[in-house]
Amino acid sequence: MVFAIARLAVVVIARDPQACLEVAAATWDIGRTSIGQAMQHRFMLTNSGNADLLFLETKSGCECVVAQLPHKVLDAGRSMVLDIAFTPKKAGQHQERIVVKTDDPQHPITVLTLNATVYDPATPEARP
Repeated sequence: MVFAIARLAVVVIARDPQACLEVAAATWDIGRTSIGQAMQHRFMLTNSGNADLLFLETKSGCECVVAQLPHKVLDAGRSMVLDIAFTPKKAGQHQERIVVKTDDPQHPITVLTLNATVYDPATPEARP
């Protein structure tokens, strides 16, 4: 009779801690608004990773959009809001982008979008 003893090795692969930015809804559809009317919105940002998330830059390509982060670091497992103010200065279709750069290794750049149709209240045929 022969007995064989096998060794069972369990290998645990440890991942380096990583931050992970998630945005609940990355688009803000405003609809119709007028030139000069200030609009406010809050994007919910969540760090679903297991390391702190560092915000490197938040910018927009238009002076009509201002983005305000309350903190530059978001703890793992936590959420915060990114406040957006949109004050259009010209009529027409607007699709503005807010670029959020972080140290998230999988998605270092996140793009948030706002869409609006802006009319000039001084033009009678453009009024709603």
